[in-house]
Amino acid sequence: QCMLTMDLKLHIDPDQCVYCAYDSNIPEAESVLITFEQAINRCRQDGIKRILLDYQTRTSYPAAVERIIVATELANLYKNHLSSGGVPIRFALFTRKNLST
Repeated sequence: QCMLTMDLKLHIDPDQCVYCAYDSNIPEAESVLITFEQAINRCRQDGIKRILLDYQTRTSYPAAVERIIVATELANLYKNHLSSGGVPIRFALFTRKNLST
């Protein structure tokens, strides 16, 4: 696992990057999948090749089994995006420095 910790200020150009923030009102796995799918769709529609997922408001990680299920579903969403003619997309995920497990 590679982790880079830093304080930074971001300027996000909405024409170059899709910015998505975690919605704590939706269950964890569902929120991640909905957010990711919407971001991929926006990239496809607008020709954007970068997604920034901001999960700094999260306070803990989901259980290991849930993380595996979500990761598999995310991989499938991305695979479907590519197989249906989508271009490769770069992803970045921001989380809090200290999350409980």
